[in-house]
Amino acid sequence: MTRSIITAVVTFDIFRKSENGIETETLEQKIVKCDSKEKAEMILSKDHKNALIDIKSIQFIKTVRKITEEDFIQHSMIVSEEIVEM
Repeated sequence: MTRSIITAVVTFDIFRKSENGIETETLEQKIVKCDSKEKAEMILSKDHKNALIDIKSIQFIKTVRKITEEDFIQHSMIVSEEIVEM
């Protein structure tokens, strides 16, 4: 069994109001299960409320994981079980 996970590595500027005016900071953040710039903007906006976000660059990394059937059976739980007529 395999599973692919897309992670976005985002470099962005964040603009916040402070007592001294507007502060600007450049940050980098990894967002797991993110496959579009729009989704990254939405997540960053929720993470940094009361601030403006400007994405400078975004890179998507695809990670493929594999597990053997034996390991899957050993480490998973049974969710349901039923009799099937063949």
